[in-house]
Amino acid sequence: MDRSRLTGWLAGGLLLMAWSSAGAQAPGTVIEVDGTMSRNRALLKQAAALREAGELMSEETLRSQLAQPTPSAIAFPPANRRRMTARQVAQVAREAMVRVGWYGRRGEKTRWEIHLTGGYAVTGDGIVATCHHCVIPMKGLHDAALVAVDHTGTVRAVTAVVAANKALDACLLRVAGEPLKPLPLSDNVAVGDAAYCFSDPYDQHGYFSEGIVNRFYWLKKKRGEPNTLGELQHLRINVSTDWAPGSSGAAVLDGYGNAIGHVARINPLTLDGPGVMPAEEEAQEGAVPESEIKRPRGSATASETTLMVVHEAIPARGILAMAGAWDPKATAIQSTVKAQPTTAPTAPSAFQPVKPAEPTLDIGMPAPPLKVSKWLQGDAVEKFDADHAYVVEFWATWCGPCRTSIPHLNELHEKFADKGVIVIGQDCWERDDDLVEPFVKEMGEKMTYRVAYDDKSEIEKGAMARTWMEAAGQSGIPTAFVIDKEQRIAWIGHPMELNDSILTAVLAGTFDVELARRERVAQQKFMQTAREIMRNVAVAVQAKDWEKAEALADEFEKAAPEKYKPTARMQKLRIAVAKKDGSAINRVVLQISDDEKITGMGLNQLAWQMALLTDVEGLDLELAERLARRGVELAQEKEKAAILDTLARILFRLDKKDEAIARQKEAIELSEGEQREALQKTLEAYEKGELPDAKE
Repeated sequence: MDRSRLTGWLAGGLLLMAWSSAGAQAPGTVIEVDGTMSRNRALLKQAAALREAGELMSEETLRSQLAQPTPSAIAFPPANRRRMTARQVAQVAREAMVRVGWYGRRGEKTRWEIHLTGGYAVTGDGIVATCHHCVIPMKGLHDAALVAVDHTGTVRAVTAVVAANKALDACLLRVAGEPLKPLPLSDNVAVGDAAYCFSDPYDQHGYFSEGIVNRFYWLKKKRGEPNTLGELQHLRINVSTDWAPGSSGAAVLDGYGNAIGHVARINPLTLDGPGVMPAEEEAQEGAVPESEIKRPRGSATASETTLMVVHEAIPARGILAMAGAWDPKATAIQSTVKAQPTTAPTAPSAFQPVKPAEPTLDIGMPAPPLKVSKWLQGDAVEKFDADHAYVVEFWATWCGPCRTSIPHLNELHEKFADKGVIVIGQDCWERDDDLVEPFVKEMGEKMTYRVAYDDKSEIEKGAMARTWMEAAGQSGIPTAFVIDKEQRIAWIGHPMELNDSILTAVLAGTFDVELARRERVAQQKFMQTAREIMRNVAVAVQAKDWEKAEALADEFEKAAPEKYKPTARMQKLRIAVAKKDGSAINRVVLQISDDEKITGMGLNQLAWQMALLTDVEGLDLELAERLARRGVELAQEKEKAAILDTLARILFRLDKKDEAIARQKEAIELSEGEQREALQKTLEAYEKGELPDAKE
């Protein structure tokens, strides 16, 4: 073969591949073509075809989903456990890379452009991770849509935002098309470990570099910033691999081919102190396309004042927490790292599915003793007695769902304290115990029940974590245990499912403990089946195999216990939304809403989903209006602001603008803080006759 002969453009002109036997490069080595992709004809042609087919998500829908993501079952692959060569790491990084960016029209002109940055597949069925700032709509582009480009040069539609956290600078997207080659996520990483990055710094496509993990550190929380993940959204890593503007969102890998995080930004350290590289900061705000970013000056003055450049990455732990898949029982990132064995090296993953040990604590068994180091709030409980029932709820400051559960627990505490129920907030798996007391003090009247520290004097993870959570096979928080007057475990579950009737029956001695045990066993078995079915539904939807997706959803509904029928039907709704089938959406929403146990917030979820769908024919917005009105009637006072906001949006779309403004004003009166500010902005848009983005 002629050594200079190139095999041609790979998949539409993104890459060039050359085969050589002369030793200049190994067989199969990819020869990159540098330069901006913004006017790449092959990519633009593919994106245009998707636009014409109506498969691209609008900027408005994208903004709405960033504000209220579409949750999805995510089956993360287990971490690789065998060490790779640097060549192998580069190969898996290349194959998993999914560039993410904006396709749109520049200004008022007809010139279409595509501007890409980094991203990487984390599941085979289309979940892609990138930076939050990479998906913020780009200024100056009209009729814009977010797209993804895989390593073969195939342009894919972004179909949903699965999870997003601005403070963490992370986002999980679902993209359409054929299966991807994912990178497993792993947070089993320490200072000194090898680190690699495969990205496109300043249009230098396919740039692979090697370094080490330099340190872990916490960013300072910004004033007024939502704290949905607790301290984890501020955790960062410094690594010494190379990157530059254009690299954001690209995977940072370990020596086993696992993603330990992704590129976030660059911090030059100068004689004037640390700071973010201006060009990168502009890119984060969506101010300019990648191709127009001003390059750093190459003058002697600039090089003399820059002492070093620090590379900041978002760790996998935060990404997993955002997706609800981080196991806090796993080995924590430590400042002092124990020596690793020199033989048979492995990289166990913090979230890798592992068959749990058989639980030794179950419903109906005697409750273990309380082993706490300190009672932070309320009188100490030395032991359980026959005069009281108890709720022991395991939580942590970093846990978003735990924070969400606190108002409900406080309500139960205030309602049942005089009837003989003692509620204990048992701090568990806390990374920094010093954060607990300030948190409880800040909560004030919103968290008035007892709070206790775990005893870590003999067990590093905590005695309560070991003898209660691990013993019961519970791997996630929040988790509540109810102890009856016979000092038995009467109930185990999510605190939001703990209701008045359960506590009333426990106090009266009429609660059926054996039935609760059997229901828990059935629930655990069903959830294993459900996760598998939901994963298969996701794959079928991704492939637009509607017949298979609907058959799986039917199977799911038939197999589901009565209390999980709504969950199964939500899969049918997901399929109908993906198909943009208005009549099917109406039918499934009506079926779900007819459940006599549905709550006001459950109705709000359905109505809000319909309110966001602006490109579906046959959608019954009057049905959505009825659901929202019924939701307001059923809701607790603290929930009504959110539902009134939903109702106002639906009314505005139905051209009932005066009533929309009136309902929005009611929502504002019932809200406070950041929610109030957001609702006020929405009201201002309605008063101007504009339908605002859902984020605003």
